[in-house]
Amino acid sequence: MLFLPVMACLHLSLPVSIPYRNTIIRVSCRQHMDPRLVASIISVESRFKKYAVTRERDGEHSIGLMQIKIRTAREMGFRGAVRKLYLPWVNIYYGVRYLKRQMSRYRFVWDAVSAYNGGRSLWNADLGRYGNQKYVSLVWKRYSRFGVFLRNPRVSRLALWTKKQFPAPDGILYARSE
Repeated sequence: MLFLPVMACLHLSLPVSIPYRNTIIRVSCRQHMDPRLVASIISVESRFKKYAVTRERDGEHSIGLMQIKIRTAREMGFRGAVRKLYLPWVNIYYGVRYLKRQMSRYRFVWDAVSAYNGGRSLWNADLGRYGNQKYVSLVWKRYSRFGVFLRNPRVSRLALWTKKQFPAPDGILYARSE
């Protein structure tokens, strides 16, 4: 499971230009999650638009920065009016809780990212890729841009919480051993 010490988390900086930067860092670090991964998911899910709404195939709506479904937020402990999910810190908090739950369910970080998007990991061993590979690849690209992961090997060790959960820096997400 993924646990990032708070002090290590605070040293993983995000570019100043990222909207809601301080909220992302604060909420992520309190949940022991990498703020760069959270910012990457927000970037792909809503492009940092706090009022983003998407109607899903099942008829539900995903709302806010992390595009969290109301039902999922309630499963994570959210109580209150739905409009509160548009508040950046509330949406990020429940989105990070859901991501953390997926991290505890799956051995690989990118399986958890796939599950964040699809409800469960969509790894297809026959094809050697994810069913939602485009989404996972976009998150990876944003993640590799949002920090020092590729540039500073000393800090990148802080990001590798358990044995090789992140792919090699060449960006190949699906080359993994089972």
